Amino acid sequence: MKNSNDPYGIGRMKEKEKLENARMEKIEKAIGEMVKELRNIGDKLEKIEKKI
Repeated sequence: MKNSNDPYGIGRMKEKEKLENARMEKIEKAIGEMVKELRNIGDKLEKIEKKI
């Protein structure tokens, strides 16, 4: 349904863009957390390797 005040759907496009940006932020945060965990695992493996 078109809004008479927004004949080109600009408001809808802006809302869609906001949702996409929020989604990307969540993905970036999740990737950052995975990288942090992988670094922790790498550090633990290095400590184990030094003991061997």
